[in-house]
Formats: sequence, structure tokens, C-alpha cells
Amino acid sequence: MDFIEILFMSKWFTRINLLIGTILTIALLMYAFSKEGKDERGRGIIGTSCLWGIVALFVILNIIGALLNILVKNVMLIGNAIQSTFTLIILIIDILILILRKIR
Repeated sequence: MDFIEILFMSKWFTRINLLIGTILTIALLMYAFSKEGKDERGRGIIGTSCLWGIVALFVILNIIGALLNILVKNVMLIGNAIQSTFTLIILIIDILILILRKIR
């Protein structure tokens, strides 16, 4: 736990996490608004990926809820936990889009 606490307290981790989250969000939006993302197959891929993203969100938020007594120590910890949750969910959705594009 000490490593995660030290990591979440650092400003460079906040900036890197924000940058990665922004890049992944842009990649998701680019696929959603692309020609492939607008057709029936693309919407199915986005829908399936987002469904699994919601399942992952449920799991990750329950883990954060269990760790809340540690996170309440500092506002920076809570902010990084929320940003990390967002980044992980977008990463899961982007990876699932790449996998489903190859499968379907």
C-alpha cells in the first residue's frame, strides 16, 4: 500500500495520468466518429466495449471504496484515484474496441 500511496501523492503521476487519459479519450472519440464507428458493426463494437467498461467501472469503484479510509488522508490521493479510474476504464474500452474489431 505504501507504494501506491507514494505514487498517488506525486505530481508527475498526476500529469502523466491526465495525459494518458486524454490521449485514450481522443482515440475513443476518433473511432466513434470515424466512418467505421458510425456503421452498424462499429456501433455494436462500441456498445459491447462500453458495456464491459461499465462492468469494469463497477469493480474498480468497489476497490476504491474499500481503500477509501486510506485515500481520505489527502485530496491529492482522492484526485489521483478518480483520474486513475477514468484512465483505466477508457483503456479497457479502447483495448476491447481493438480486440472486437479483429474478432468481428
